[in-house]
Amino acid sequence: MKSWVDLYRAHRDARKPGSEKWDKVFRLRLIRLAKAGYCEQNIQGRFTYEQNPQRADLVEWSIRPEPLVLKKVPHLASAKLSLMASTDRGGHTSTCSP
Repeated sequence: MKSWVDLYRAHRDARKPGSEKWDKVFRLRLIRLAKAGYCEQNIQGRFTYEQNPQRADLVEWSIRPEPLVLKKVPHLASAKLSLMASTDRGGHTSTCSP
């Protein structure tokens, strides 16, 4: 069993953009959704980033220009997927919300 410190370090390392290229991992998951027919095929190009205008040390990631409309979701009138994350220059994710 891992100690809390080990878990913290593992989570911190997983959030670093350079560690596992987490943006690539997200893109691959979005591509799988598209291939399964749950969303449009252009989703991988819509997950992108921009510099935060108020804080130069933050990079903001999101699905643009609007949340992704999901298809084939039974029992729901409508479903949308939104993904936003902020990373600092040190590689730590400040916030992430699906």
